[in-house]
Amino acid sequence: MEVTNNQSWALVRQLWTVAQHVRRGQAASPHNAVTVQLLALAAEHGPLRPQDVVSLLDVTAPSATRYVQALEQAGQIDVIADANDGRTYLIQVNEKGREVLDSLRDDLLEAMRPVIGDFDQEEIETLLDLLGRLTASMAEHAQTRPARPSRKNRWRAGA
Repeated sequence: MEVTNNQSWALVRQLWTVAQHVRRGQAASPHNAVTVQLLALAAEHGPLRPQDVVSLLDVTAPSATRYVQALEQAGQIDVIADANDGRTYLIQVNEKGREVLDSLRDDLLEAMRPVIGDFDQEEIETLLDLLGRLTASMAEHAQTRPARPSRKNRWRAGA
């Protein structure tokens, strides 16, 4: 069965709405959403190189550096020498970072309980399966789309 334009548009609108709710929840959190993602990725994948952060979070190298510095200053990660490459370093979550992640996870779970409380087990499993497929498909197709051309800022001198 082919997906119709109306179905695709309805899906996009629903995803926008979900993303808006997520952004509102993040705005209410004392934690920066990107640094939390970095912390979670480093905890999940083990020590990360700066270029891993750039690629996994889809941020620029200077932004990745700022996020790493913020987490290091907060005492939530350790920056250690890379024994295999003296030109770079590794980012590793420490005990304080794990405690922050545990606390954040508990807060998020508490916030989600009433949201999904009316769903039965089968619906949750179906939702997880479909969101997983959608995420994988989006990631696959994002790699095949041409990059957007960069735009200069009109208000900057010389642009």
